[in-house]
Amino acid sequence: HVERAIADNQELAVLYVDLNQFKAYNDAYGYDAGDRVIKSLARVLVDQVRNQGPANFIGHIGGDDFIALSTPQRMEEAAQKICASFDAIVPSFYKEEDRVRGSIISKDRQGNLREFPLLSVSIGICHNRERALQSFAQVSALGAELKKAAKSKPGSAYVVDRRRDDVSR
Repeated sequence: HVERAIADNQELAVLYVDLNQFKAYNDAYGYDAGDRVIKSLARVLVDQVRNQGPANFIGHIGGDDFIALSTPQRMEEAAQKICASFDAIVPSFYKEEDRVRGSIISKDRQGNLREFPLLSVSIGICHNRERALQSFAQVSALGAELKKAAKSKPGSAYVVDRRRDDVSR
């Protein structure tokens, strides 16, 4: 879908979507609960992105990573709605004591017990409104970079690529 949009010179926004604190959640609540979270995020994406028009696309990259295609005109609204919709259902994934505390106790990647915030979503958005997109590989690299920047913010967040090149659209 991305390669075709680039080849056809279509307006394109690619949202790279990832869950924050998913490993800690999965470790604390188990794989079945983690699968329910992933399915819930998929439903949020379908509800918020596909509703924007029939040309939009949702893909599951794997694990807790997704990709959503939109347009530059709708990308920020889609990201805002995804964040708000996911945040609205997050409490339902937790036991009462974790909801009240606003965090869970789980092991980090080194095996040490620590406190983790509740699940949230990070979205990196690259688009071709102000800068040409050349290939899926470029889009992937930009998406990963922007998603990492979104992850550095607390809670659910998105980061839009605001860089420009000399190509005017």
